[in-house]
Amino acid sequence: TENELSPVVVVNNKTSMWCKTPRLGGRTALKRSVGRRIGEKARSQFSSADPSGDAPFELPAGVSLSLLRFHVFCPSAASASAGPSTAPSHGKKKPKAGGSASTSSGESTTLVSVYVQNDECPLLVDVSTRQDWFYPTVYTLWRIPTLLPVLYIHPPVLRHILKGADLMLPGLDLPDGRVNALPHFHKGSLVSICITGNEHPVAVGEALLDRSDVTRGANGRLHGRGFTILHHIYDELWKLGPQLELPASTHFAVGNEQEGVADEDDREEGDDDDDDREEGDD
Repeated sequence: TENELSPVVVVNNKTSMWCKTPRLGGRTALKRSVGRRIGEKARSQFSSADPSGDAPFELPAGVSLSLLRFHVFCPSAASASAGPSTAPSHGKKKPKAGGSASTSSGESTTLVSVYVQNDECPLLVDVSTRQDWFYPTVYTLWRIPTLLPVLYIHPPVLRHILKGADLMLPGLDLPDGRVNALPHFHKGSLVSICITGNEHPVAVGEALLDRSDVTRGANGRLHGRGFTILHHIYDELWKLGPQLELPASTHFAVGNEQEGVADEDDREEGDDDDDDREEGDD
């Protein structure tokens, strides 16, 4: 069955490190003991972030892990205003994981580690600018959907995520319309992002605020940025794996009767006119 998301796959995300094809910097097959330690560290991180989680992280039985190091696009440097380069200007040392460098074209990159199952499916990303700080891929979350606090979004919002937008608070589909029904999270927490009607995540985000700071404005609406998108379906990290489509739960169409929700949120959040016109043409 043709996946209903396919017609809206337009990934020109300029703010994600997975918006451009990464350059492989090295590959190492890990011993089982090392793989177990990685799994234990990830389990500890995810469990402490969401103590109420009912599905702790576990590596698949009998899995062998490989460590792949990639030079990936560095969005923070690309979005910064023009100024002195942070790239090293001399020497032949390779940057440490998480360190910045530049390609021959002048594009800033950073080195990250991706833990891959049986050389075919990425499970975890290690952003080593933070000590042993992992985030899971959508493939991992499809296997353990409640590993992280789960947020639901209106279906049309996915298009904006695929195009590079952070998740704005108006895009959240609140349980029973109540802010206090959101799962617990704090600034810096990882969250799973799902489309209403399907419990399989389409993206992984990092909270930009505490849940207690999510409040309605004077007009009764949510406003502002809520979550930075670290990874989503169809990006270059997803392409490193088997490129499976979103598992079905209930069928939905992106951009149908709720189209006005996304358009209203765009106007409220001040998106550019081109995007508004593009959404209006659908």
